[in-house]
Amino acid sequence: MTFAVSRWRPTAFGPAFALLAALVLLAPRTHADDSAAAARAFEQGAKLFAEREYRQAAQLFSRAYKLSPHGDSAYNAALSWERAGERGLAAESYAEAVGRDLRAEARKDAEARLLELKRALVLIIVAEPEGARASIGDRAREIPAEFFVEPGRRLVTVFGDGHPPRSRQLDVRAGTEHIIEVPPEDKKEKAAAAPPPTSRRLPPEPNKPSKLWPALGWTGVAIGSVLAGATTYLGVQAKDARNEFNDSLRLDPNERQDVLDQQARTRAVGIAAAIVGTFGVTILVVHSAKSRPEVALRLGPTGAAFRSRF
Repeated sequence: MTFAVSRWRPTAFGPAFALLAALVLLAPRTHADDSAAAARAFEQGAKLFAEREYRQAAQLFSRAYKLSPHGDSAYNAALSWERAGERGLAAESYAEAVGRDLRAEARKDAEARLLELKRALVLIIVAEPEGARASIGDRAREIPAEFFVEPGRRLVTVFGDGHPPRSRQLDVRAGTEHIIEVPPEDKKEKAAAAPPPTSRRLPPEPNKPSKLWPALGWTGVAIGSVLAGATTYLGVQAKDARNEFNDSLRLDPNERQDVLDQQARTRAVGIAAAIVGTFGVTILVVHSAKSRPEVALRLGPTGAAFRSRF
């Protein structure tokens, strides 16, 4: 079953109309392997979405996606989950939709919505043991499994690997990623019996370079340059005054004193220029020698990544 509209412009309408327009435009394309059950589920989901029964619509779109995995069904499920207030399920459906055959408009919209949800949610990845199942809340999946959840305290449970269920409580913050590894019981016993690892003092974390000293250094250089220019100007004036005093046959004591005063000012400003300029250059040289590259923090797709074991 397909729907057709002349053109889709989601930014030109209100949010509710844009979602409905996207829903109508991005109906699953007919493929030879589509099942009748998937087509019926999609049609019922479209009807419920139009009636604002978003949760039921999302369930039907998700069922259609499982029966016939097309990106359009996952995208419509994500829109419905988001309108139903289920942001975690919406993010997971957007991620599934992006990995499928979406049209350009829908892909761009799905990627933007997924990025926004990643910043507000937490991604929990249960990496092992493979073949077992993991559950968070009422969602259970085969490991390796990924869950988008709301920030806060979350209980992760692993079961079905021939051992009693194991659980772990996590306090998670928005925009972070947590990778959980649950080793089998025999590995845990061996790890417990093994001698403790040799402790080693970690090298101190390098300090973040300060911006104060470079600013002081360049300020000193700038002030020194200004004072050097003033020294040149005063030196020229002092020379002119001395020439005038010599031309007057050195008879006026006031002119003689004026020459001495101007020479004294020239020397004082010259000394200040040398001191301030040397101070600025010294700071820049020393700071450059002590600088080190910053240590980069490895980030996961949704922010800071944490790895832990049960």
